[in-house]
Amino acid sequence: TCLIRVQVTAATEGDYVNAVPAGNFGSTPINYNSTTATLRVLPPSAVSISKSFSPSTTVLTGTSLLTITLNNSGGVSAGITSFTDNLLTMGTTAVRIAASPAATNNCGGVLTAVPGATTISLASGGVIPAGGTCQIIVPVQAEPNFTTGNRTNTLPPDSLVTSAGNNENTT
Repeated sequence: TCLIRVQVTAATEGDYVNAVPAGNFGSTPINYNSTTATLRVLPPSAVSISKSFSPSTTVLTGTSLLTITLNNSGGVSAGITSFTDNLLTMGTTAVRIAASPAATNNCGGVLTAVPGATTISLASGGVIPAGGTCQIIVPVQAEPNFTTGNRTNTLPPDSLVTSAGNNENTT
């Protein structure tokens, strides 16, 4: 087998089809069948996520507030279908949701942030206003066996799913 990778760009949204007709190659001909692949290009999403820790430095077993801001640059409200933040992106023994202070949410929907757990989620029912933001604030605590150093809490694409689109990669 042979694999050829190329990076492509598109000026406009839509479906782009790449077709290879059946044929052969080489001095001892190797035949191959036709094949196609379709790339769907979507417009940039109106929704995004930003995050911060306060304080941004803590000691082992120390608590920091993780503020997750859901942004909507679009002209219509974005109904939240789901949101998930897995704290294990910072390492298997990194941080967990702390018991105090209580997590807060002004996005609506049902926030799940159980003390001791490593996943923060928001179920459907929330809304990010048009041209606005809403916030989820969750206390997190560094584990006692945590290896000290910098950690980045990453949100992969589609961590936030809304009626106005999904997020791109977020750190």
